[in-house]
Amino acid sequence: MPIRIFAILICCLSFSFSIAQDKSSLIYSEGLAAVKKKVSEGIRFGFVDEEGKLVIDYKYDTVYKPFRQGLANVGLFGKSGLINKKGKEVIPFQYKEIGDISRNIIPVKNDQGLWGFLKKDGKKITECLYNNYRFSHKGRIIVQHKGKWGIIEGSGNQAVNFSYNYIQYLDGKNFRVHRINSWQIKDAKNKVVASFEFDSLRPGIGNTFIYSLIGSYGLVAMNGSVLTDPAYEEIGSFKGNVAPALKDKWGAVNTSGKEVLPFLFDKIIVESAFIIAGKKIRDGYKFQLYDHEGKLLGKHDFDEAGFASENLCAVRKKTLWGYADKTGELVIPCKYRDVFVSPDGLLEVTTVSNQKIVLKKDGETIVEPEDFSFYKKGILKVDATQKASWIVPKNTYDTFEKINNDLWIVSKAGKYGIINISGKELVPVKYDAIQPPSPNGYIPVSLSRKWGIINMSNRFTVPLTYKYEKIYPFKDGLFRVVVNKKFGFIDGEGNMWISPQYGQARDCSEGMVPVVIRDKWGVLDNKEVLKAQPYYESVTDFKNGSAIVKEGGKWNLINKEGKQLHSVHFDKIVSTKYDRYLLYKDNKLGLADKNGEEALAPKYDEIEELGDNKIKVKKDGLWGVLDYNENIVLPIENDVVIYDSATGNFFAGKKGKLEVMQVK
Repeated sequence: MPIRIFAILICCLSFSFSIAQDKSSLIYSEGLAAVKKKVSEGIRFGFVDEEGKLVIDYKYDTVYKPFRQGLANVGLFGKSGLINKKGKEVIPFQYKEIGDISRNIIPVKNDQGLWGFLKKDGKKITECLYNNYRFSHKGRIIVQHKGKWGIIEGSGNQAVNFSYNYIQYLDGKNFRVHRINSWQIKDAKNKVVASFEFDSLRPGIGNTFIYSLIGSYGLVAMNGSVLTDPAYEEIGSFKGNVAPALKDKWGAVNTSGKEVLPFLFDKIIVESAFIIAGKKIRDGYKFQLYDHEGKLLGKHDFDEAGFASENLCAVRKKTLWGYADKTGELVIPCKYRDVFVSPDGLLEVTTVSNQKIVLKKDGETIVEPEDFSFYKKGILKVDATQKASWIVPKNTYDTFEKINNDLWIVSKAGKYGIINISGKELVPVKYDAIQPPSPNGYIPVSLSRKWGIINMSNRFTVPLTYKYEKIYPFKDGLFRVVVNKKFGFIDGEGNMWISPQYGQARDCSEGMVPVVIRDKWGVLDNKEVLKAQPYYESVTDFKNGSAIVKEGGKWNLINKEGKQLHSVHFDKIVSTKYDRYLLYKDNKLGLADKNGEEALAPKYDEIEELGDNKIKVKKDGLWGVLDYNENIVLPIENDVVIYDSATGNFFAGKKGKLEVMQVK
């Protein structure tokens, strides 16, 4: 037998054996099995019947699922579709994924990852709108839309509103549901301005708010329009109309929900006129500048950027800093060790030799290194035209200590005096020590270990004398003095108001002076009349007619007559930033008004002053808002209250509850 014929025979036998082997390993579903064949384009799939007859040709890239209910899920060009047993396309090849058929309903997912539903014959039930789904009884479908769960009928009609973050079918008509937290934006009169259903809600800027659902964040408008899906891992604070946002990578969104900067960055900083966007490299970051519309500014890459103003952004290349303008171009080269934009817009920089200078916005030096300290003390002034001028020549004095914008204490060869903004010596530089002037122009001075007081005309109103070991700065009409290591008080003319007989004394405040008598604190008025007996371990300065006192480890408030303002003693009293007093008693909080009188009894778990005559309070786990007369602004019925000081509105939230719901 010729070798060629023998080889052909061997090949035919091998092919027959291969077919037999494939047939024995095929998996049939509804009488058909998927088979594959290598063709010029690659591997292709078709279907054979139980006799091995090819009934659907080799033309599919893959088979996702075999035949079920007369349809198979196959793939073509990366898309999923359904075919019947004759190979006819029932569901077109346009979906990212096709789910299992239930009650003749076919779930399909689009390229955006959203699910919709078709009938078995391919007719549309719903658009692709849903993040997730679960089939329920009677052909109903539990679906999630923009993070919220609801129920639709098999026809696509809504059966249950999208107001839940959890829905589970129990039996019959019953579902276990957990309602999403409800939020209301209310004004200062408790009027509802807007209502929402989200896991959380917080102010964004203007009428745009930041919400969260299922652990992700989005934007919503005051009118309820959802500006973005809950697609972000984080949304930062808005500056202008732009905020940084995280979605795998960082980008930026505006108040309309538009993604103004693509999500390609490892770091985003939004400044008032710039977006600073950085990408990680091997040993750090590379930053570029963008405007708030997402337009790239200039062609430079920077190693770091920040400290931006309306017109300039500090930028670093390698180890040195400079400034870029709103076009992204370097207007001041990167040659400084450190940079800073002062509140008045001047550029304070540190050179590579560690010297500090001040630049104009074009990079020209205004203040040289040797003059920088004088500039900071106000002796060298820079006006609005960025022109520098001296109050006095810098070598006139050895030291300068700023009292206010008009006066400086100066020294020369160890002697002290005072100059004004014109450089005139109001007090000659001849004293060993000097205190700041009182509002009515009295100035304590020391010379040769003597202390006295002069006025702005340099006339001694209290002659220099050894009597006073020290005269302290003026406070509330009087100077505290030390005589024989005891404290007393005099006025600018030397009149003794409180005799020097107290081992310790605080400065006068509102005409009252706390002093120590027999190791306890009491209170005198400025005429040395004892108003509060020396009972106390401590006494604070007086504010609005009252002071905090401590006695026996307990706290109270007293008035200027020394009367305790409260019949009960508190575990602690703390002055607030609004000059009121938090009262702590048995793990509850109350509030005293500016005069120390009780405004709120200590019955609250937490108290937070909001300003504008509003107080946020927590009681029995719920929050509300009161005014200082304990009138209700917002009832104490909310799980969360957030105050937006920019608008004066409140974000009042209530937690959703787990409940059983019937659906007919």
